[in-house]
Amino acid sequence: MESSRRTTLIAGTFVLLGLFLLFGLILEFGPIRHRMRRPYTVIAVFSDAQNLIAGSPVRRAGAVIGRVSTPPALLGELKGVKVDLEIYPEFQIPAGAPLRINSIGLMGDCAVDVGVPPQGTTAFVKPGETLYGDVAADFTSLASRLGDEGSAVMKDIRDSLARLNTTLDRLNSGILSDDNIRHVSSTLSELEATVRHLDEELLSGNVMTDLKAGVSAFRQTMESAAALTKGADPAIASARSALAKVDKAVDQLGPGLRDFGAASDGIRDAADALEALLGDARSGRGALAALLNDAVVRDNLARLIANLRKSGMMFYKDREPSSLSPAAPPPRKR
Repeated sequence: MESSRRTTLIAGTFVLLGLFLLFGLILEFGPIRHRMRRPYTVIAVFSDAQNLIAGSPVRRAGAVIGRVSTPPALLGELKGVKVDLEIYPEFQIPAGAPLRINSIGLMGDCAVDVGVPPQGTTAFVKPGETLYGDVAADFTSLASRLGDEGSAVMKDIRDSLARLNTTLDRLNSGILSDDNIRHVSSTLSELEATVRHLDEELLSGNVMTDLKAGVSAFRQTMESAAALTKGADPAIASARSALAKVDKAVDQLGPGLRDFGAASDGIRDAADALEALLGDARSGRGALAALLNDAVVRDNLARLIANLRKSGMMFYKDREPSSLSPAAPPPRKR
């Protein structure tokens, strides 16, 4: 009987302790304590509510000064959302203090943080006033965006590496091929042999000595020529003056030389005509050839001239003069 009473007492004690613990949790985390503190309400407007829900904490410098009492409600024309913030009476929000929605924890929960007010602010937000805030970067969306950008960058890197591999393959198969390397090696060998030949033969001590001697002799020759040139300056000046006088005389003889040219052209034409006449005579053509070679023609010409002298042109008669005898033909050249 006594053991059963003891068991009942212990069980009742544990149940009573559990009830007290449950009541304390309700007071700590439930709305009863919040209501008992009699908070005042301000309105907050955001462009985006993110994951903000009713019951999210309102914090200032990390300390909870209230909570979000209503879920986000859309404003007219989709200009943003508004929520009601219940602030405990022992805390006040300075006028001009910025509001921002920040993520807390890894589950995507959000809180409204009150920022540092401007310096010199002495006024506080009154109950019922409207505050405007912004939204901090969402780590989930930021990570997603960074992942997308990283994927794009990796794709560009892969494409660049593929083009680089293609270029290297072309270099290996083209410019750096075995044949080209052999050609380059042979060219370098020939160049080395040429340089050695220049160094050993063309640029040897004897050649350089002869070259220096030749340069010295050339310098002496140039100095001698310069001296001769200085001595010949008066003669050159005299020759220049004589040439000037000759030029002046040629200018004065210019008109006469032009007339002489015209006269020489006439003489040249007459000589050409005489040469043509003599050519006809040598070939047996024309009147001159007949006069030189035919005795009858010569006799008739002599008779014509004698009758013209005797009777004239008006009273001309064809008479055979007694004193005229046929002229003997000239001897022919053999």
